[in-house]
Amino acid sequence: MVAYAKSDARGTLEYLRYAVALDPKMSKAYFAIGSIADVWCGVDDGAALCQVAIDAYQSVVALEPSRQDAWKGLAHASYLMDRIDQADINYRRALLLAPNDPESFGGLASIDMGAAYRSVYSSRIEHNVATERELIDSPFCGQIREKNLTTINEGIELAHKAREVKNKNLDLMAVLCLLHATRAQIQCGNRNGFEDDMKVSKRWNRLRAKTHPSIDQFLWNMPPGPPPPLPTRHWWDPRPAPK
Repeated sequence: MVAYAKSDARGTLEYLRYAVALDPKMSKAYFAIGSIADVWCGVDDGAALCQVAIDAYQSVVALEPSRQDAWKGLAHASYLMDRIDQADINYRRALLLAPNDPESFGGLASIDMGAAYRSVYSSRIEHNVATERELIDSPFCGQIREKNLTTINEGIELAHKAREVKNKNLDLMAVLCLLHATRAQIQCGNRNGFEDDMKVSKRWNRLRAKTHPSIDQFLWNMPPGPPPPLPTRHWWDPRPAPK
């Protein structure tokens, strides 16, 4: 407690490790280790301490499987260590224990968004499709849609459920913006569907820009918001730039 009061995080971790060495069933100490060490998750050179957090949260859920906060912390740390499949499993375990938790909804929506975004854009690169509009008319559009549509729709649904509790959260708005922009690209042959999704995406982007960060309803255990959608023209577009 003295080390914590002095903001000595490493010292605090050292004493907590002494505590669990003396009492290996001290779940509160394991959770404290996780909640302190996970600050390093996603930080340069923070992988070793992030692993400490993951190990600690795993010890908590082994001792107390009903600790929803530990499952959620484990999911978030796993996500930031790029263990996406494990993060997905852990967020779903957390959601079973707290069915209306916005962070678990948001975490799963972020995972869906990231998976679909990477899949659709990598497919565009693979098939040398330069713009969103060209993808909807591409002969490859159908297989890309089949692969990603369920994931995108689930992500949109989960993000809206999270917003029922945290309607001013900027990260959730960013997730919805990118999910709709990604779905627009797989509206195969459906130009009205493309336009509708792009309008919704832009609306979320405008709302996010208008929402002042000071009123953002923060979600600690949700992955940070995604970057904005990539521009229409990409570095790999082989055609000359329009004049």
